[in-house]
Amino acid sequence: MAIRFKIYTERQIKLYAPIALWIFLSWMVISNLFLFYDYFTLMSYNALTNASDFKQAFTANLRVCVMAGLVGGIVIINLM
Repeated sequence: MAIRFKIYTERQIKLYAPIALWIFLSWMVISNLFLFYDYFTLMSYNALTNASDFKQAFTANLRVCVMAGLVGGIVIINLM
């Protein structure tokens, strides 16, 4: 089964690009809010060992939320 890509007109791109951007930014904000909530909750219970845990968690979270935002924004817009 061949994958067929839809060719968008300039008008469609102007319409869909802001929607895809909002989906991307929403993934970023929600994911980072969950990260900060989890991190500070664990800090309040003294469950973390050192400060490098946050840097590693933030880097991993950033990679995941960028990919989820791009996939979510682009794929959802193309499927809709």
